[in-house]
Amino acid sequence: MEKKAGKIIARVIGIIIGVIAVILILFGVGEKIMFASFYANATQEMKTPGVSDGFVQQGLDYLEDRELYLSCGYMKNSSKASRIYIFDKKGKSSFIELWNEDGTPYTGHTGGIAHYGDYVYITADDGLDVFSLKTTLSGCTGVKKIGEVKTYNNPAYCHIYNGMIYVGSFYRAGNYETPDSERLTTPAGDENKAIITVFELNEDEEFGIKKDVKAVYSTTGLVQGMCITDDSRLVLSTSYGLAASHLYVYDIARATKGEYEINGTTVPIYYFDSACLLDTIKAPPMSEEILYQNGKILIITESASNKYIFGKFTTGKHLFAYKLDK
Repeated sequence: MEKKAGKIIARVIGIIIGVIAVILILFGVGEKIMFASFYANATQEMKTPGVSDGFVQQGLDYLEDRELYLSCGYMKNSSKASRIYIFDKKGKSSFIELWNEDGTPYTGHTGGIAHYGDYVYITADDGLDVFSLKTTLSGCTGVKKIGEVKTYNNPAYCHIYNGMIYVGSFYRAGNYETPDSERLTTPAGDENKAIITVFELNEDEEFGIKKDVKAVYSTTGLVQGMCITDDSRLVLSTSYGLAASHLYVYDIARATKGEYEINGTTVPIYYFDSACLLDTIKAPPMSEEILYQNGKILIITESASNKYIFGKFTTGKHLFAYKLDK
């Protein structure tokens, strides 16, 4: 009787495992069908770093002189120090922990990362936290914060292009609200809810960034990352939860210009709205920061992290490069 019961239990467990396996296979196939137009124009690149380590991928940067990528992110266990992963095109990776000035774990969300000179910039609550690039690449266990830069918004991503650093805020109704000053009706009639503040880089300035805001970009909500292409297009990566991500491609030259008051100063503002929108690309869920390389948009997602898991059974285990149309 016991043997018979054991066989029944084993058979039931086998059926359950089989059903789960079929569901996961169908889930992966379904994603490929749902985002067929994206995958038709995208190539699978290197492995996503940290997918089995409790690391939740957020920021993405590239060290051209070393041919290395940097990805920052927080840990599923919120008491652990956030990390920067250093990885190459073959997917070989290592990581370094982020520490506060006193050596305690730095547990910030670390939504964005960029570098200039010996400085690594990580987005923080009201600006950029600064770390040493040399120490980051040294093979040490951790790198301490060495300073901070005010950006006059609550940034979620950052990007460097042509001597400027762009630092953008994230908006989602209900849980990620932005100040009234960032919620603007654009000349085209769109309701933009966030801004990018633009600063000039200068090696003689403290932490390499001039303090005055050079310009402001008005953007839509849900923005997780941005890049600027060689032919002057602005690309925004937007996502939240399990919904499809989107890449919005804008013509910078066609952005309407106005004036904006920030930190007691009037600066130019550029509205990125339907008037200068060139293309909208539907992409797999949970896209984060992006990079522009060789005519393609390189995308990192957080879907394969141990926090969200489902990307382990789809394509979240790899970065994908989407080729932009001319």
